[in-house]
Amino acid sequence: MSRPSLPVKMVRCAITALLAAIEIYNKPRLDYREQTFALLTVNAWEIFLKARIIQQSGGKIQAIYRRQENSIRYVKNEEGEPLTITLTRALDLTNPPIEVRRNIKGLSLVRNQIAHLGLVSVDLQLAIQQFGTASIKNFVELAQEWFTYPLEIPYFVPVGFVGDVEMIKSSSTGRQKILLNALHDLAKLHSDDKFSVALRVKVNLDPNLKGGGTIGFTKDPNAMRVQITDDKALETFPVRYNSLVQKCRNRYP
Repeated sequence: MSRPSLPVKMVRCAITALLAAIEIYNKPRLDYREQTFALLTVNAWEIFLKARIIQQSGGKIQAIYRRQENSIRYVKNEEGEPLTITLTRALDLTNPPIEVRRNIKGLSLVRNQIAHLGLVSVDLQLAIQQFGTASIKNFVELAQEWFTYPLEIPYFVPVGFVGDVEMIKSSSTGRQKILLNALHDLAKLHSDDKFSVALRVKVNLDPNLKGGGTIGFTKDPNAMRVQITDDKALETFPVRYNSLVQKCRNRYP
């Protein structure tokens, strides 16, 4: 089996960052979950876009190094390591669909503000959910389109419990009000079926639902589809029976 290329390794790293963002966001009682989600999601996109640049350059990591102005020399840090390009530059070089660009810009605006202030109002929480949900959808689509890397969407749907937009009383003031207006302007662009700037997730609670439920085979077209392939199972449980028995014998007297 050949070793994965550098772009593929970076894509996997970006996916790991995105999964970490979703896992933290899906903990409704965790403080700072929206802030962490925005920080990690923007980080995932930056790694993903730089992987695309390296892929397009034939695997050359130098393609993401930052050059000095009017020079072929690279900009380096205090340790002498080359600095990589900014997220804005990565967007320019990869030229993703306009919906993706605006979505990432919106999350970047959120990231830049909360990284310094850390505060998130209730209505900004809703905006992060809407931009975050669209961002995950866009990531899944581009992973397939650019790298032929299939990702199963059901594993990438954040569940946020911030209520309905009509029920939320605006609590943003000052800089967060300006940020919300900027996000609103970005989201005005019409989203197509494939890519989106922002998506609204609405959760309806059925008062007649008593709990319970079953899992099994069904021909109901409205049932949730769950498919587990051999490869998917082996990712979670890589050790086969005989190997497991031998490992247990080696470990336990």
